[in-house]
Order: sequence, then C-alpha cells, then structure tokens
Amino acid sequence: MAREDTRLVAGAEEYTIAQLAEASAGQGRDKVFGQIRLARLRLLAGEAEQACEDGVEALRLAESVNSAMIRTKLRDLLADTEPYAEVPRVVEFRDRLRATITQLN
Repeated sequence: MAREDTRLVAGAEEYTIAQLAEASAGQGRDKVFGQIRLARLRLLAGEAEQACEDGVEALRLAESVNSAMIRTKLRDLLADTEPYAEVPRVVEFRDRLRATITQLN
C-alpha cells in the first residue's frame, strides 16, 4: 500500500523495524523478508543510501536461507533500485545484489 500512497511509508517503516527487533534467531526467513521490505521502504522514502545498508544486511541474512520467494523478493528489490541506478552506492549494491541472486539460484 505504501507504494501507492507514500504517506504510509513512515508507518510501514516503523512497523518493519519493530518486527525485525522482535524476530528471534530461529526466524531466519522472516528476518530476510523484513530486511528486504525495510530496504524497499527506504527506497520509496528516497533514502537510497540507507536502503543499500538495509539491503546488504538482507543479502547477508539470505545467504543462510534457501527460498524461491526470497529470490523473487530480491529481484523486486533490484527493480526498485532502478530510479537510483546512477547513485554510486546504489551501483555497488546493485552489483552485489545481482551476484547474490545468481548465487542463490
């Protein structure tokens, strides 16, 4: 919903951060999804640099979880970075994201 109404981004971001803080170590897949969601929300908020930091954490977590849905969400994240493709930090992140997606396949 935040994609259609960016006024919802801040609330969704707060909810996601709280959800990540409460997730236990045994919830690996859920933590990856939450971290990807946080990166995507930060992109919607125009915070490309922070989105990259959140995205790198998502990639780190994803390395220990095998899931077709995670690969799909990472591809969605890659698409979401497109508007920022000229930002140097995003260029670096996109390269790492592509490599991780390939590695997870």
